[in-house]
Amino acid sequence: MSVETDDDYIIEDVPEAMPAHPHRPHWIILVVDDDEGVHSITRVVLGDVRYQGRPIKLLSAYSAAEAERVLWANPDISVVLLDVVMEADDAGLKLVHIIRQSMGNRKLRIILRTGQPGQAPERDVILGYDINDYKSKTELTAQKLFTATIAALRSYSDIVALDQTRRGLERIIAATTALSLEQDAARFNLLAVSRLPDILGIAGTALLYAMPDRPGAEIQVIVAEGPLARRGVTDPTALLGQAGASIDRNWSPIDGQKLLLRPLEIPNYRAGALVVIAEDEIPADRVGLVDIYASSLAVGLRNVSLQESLRAYQASLEQQVLDRTADLTRVNDGLKAANARINADLEVAKVLQQSILPSRFPQIGSSRGHAVMRAAHEIGGDFFDVFQLDAKRIGVVVGDVCGKGVAAALFMVIARTIIRNVALEAPSVRACIARANDLILEQNPLDLYLTVVYGILDTDSGVFSYTVGGHDTPVRLSSTVAEPLPRAGGMLVGLIGGVAFEENAVQLQPGDSIVLFTDGVTEAFDMESEAFGEERLLGALASLSHHDPERIVAGLIDAVDRHAAGQQQSDDITCLVVRYGS
Repeated sequence: MSVETDDDYIIEDVPEAMPAHPHRPHWIILVVDDDEGVHSITRVVLGDVRYQGRPIKLLSAYSAAEAERVLWANPDISVVLLDVVMEADDAGLKLVHIIRQSMGNRKLRIILRTGQPGQAPERDVILGYDINDYKSKTELTAQKLFTATIAALRSYSDIVALDQTRRGLERIIAATTALSLEQDAARFNLLAVSRLPDILGIAGTALLYAMPDRPGAEIQVIVAEGPLARRGVTDPTALLGQAGASIDRNWSPIDGQKLLLRPLEIPNYRAGALVVIAEDEIPADRVGLVDIYASSLAVGLRNVSLQESLRAYQASLEQQVLDRTADLTRVNDGLKAANARINADLEVAKVLQQSILPSRFPQIGSSRGHAVMRAAHEIGGDFFDVFQLDAKRIGVVVGDVCGKGVAAALFMVIARTIIRNVALEAPSVRACIARANDLILEQNPLDLYLTVVYGILDTDSGVFSYTVGGHDTPVRLSSTVAEPLPRAGGMLVGLIGGVAFEENAVQLQPGDSIVLFTDGVTEAFDMESEAFGEERLLGALASLSHHDPERIVAGLIDAVDRHAAGQQQSDDITCLVVRYGS
């Protein structure tokens, strides 16, 4: 059986050459074989072949060791045409392991060809080694060599494209993650466009164009980053013109060898676009990355715009709060000043109100008395009065105006003055209060009213006559007993005119006292909201019966305070004691 030479199985049908692209690199193919003839014939068959417009550049190695050095020095080799038997019977197979394991090169396509198939059976090699094709030299015609090479280059190109896409997607994810942390629109735009050439794996300029949302506005370059931008070329028309393209007002997508334009929604602009102008041709497999990145940018731009709007709104709210706080401070300062003036006026009113009340009892015979009015606030509606009617009679009055504050205090002055003036002329206590009621009604524009008790002590006979207008009945205090006087009821004063009031009288013994008080005493509450009440009142007075009027008043108010135990006083407290004889 005759042995065929290399010239017998390399035929001459070499495909017509395709024009080379001046800016695209070669496909690098490494021929590894210890036979110089194989290298020569391979150059003949593949020397003028073009694939995807790129020429083939052949490198030669005559041993596995030499091939390893070439592979380390040229990591972008696409295909290896590898002989099995060289300096050793398995030298080619060992090189396969070095390529895949030591170098970690999974993209490189390996076509194993051998003139001694028995040394490396095809089934065992395909199963045991990471190769991409297995050819016997006896079957490898020129056409089959061309076909196997082109198939390997196509596979390599697809793998590289997938790897570039994967890397691009990884860069998009990394860029999107970094952009998601950026809250300033200007820094976001700059970071976004500066990342794009790296994502595409190209050298070029990336720009954001936008059309302002106003009539007649010109296209604006929001941000530009890259070689062209650094040379000061930022005019949209000039940049697009250099790339041999034009832009229309509808911002339609444009794909060119060196140009990519993608419409992009930019907040606060009528229209926008992301543009890439490359220094070399943009690979077709990178175009999809721009679309993906543009979608991510659109979301990021909206988020940044929303964040800026929120910050602006928050700043506006904060300023409004500051302004409102300043306004409130001014108002509060005004209120404080007004309150200070009011308090000062109330202090004056308090002094004046206390000065209106009698400071001493008239001394007729051995009779004595004492009274205190303690307002719940600065001024109150309670009052008392003591006046001498003639040489032997003393008039005593205790009243309580409904309400608190200034109005009650002023009404108290009116009521006290009317009662005192009428008392000096009236023939009896009931006649006095009846007449005073009518006069008060005439001078009552606010429809206020009061409760009142009025009594007259005859210091010669010891008779105490009295009338009550809606008020608590006075208490008689003897040496050991405190008891309410018989009732002498009547209407509230100042509500209805022409009403009659009852009158009653009791005979006092020397040393007996009459205690007049307002409901601020009996209705003083403790922390559990329990009132002081009439029972405690009588008990406290009974324990004070042997004391003089001043001590009785002080002791009763002290008992009320101890019951309240710190609870704020809710009503005016007034107490008056008049004693008959010694």
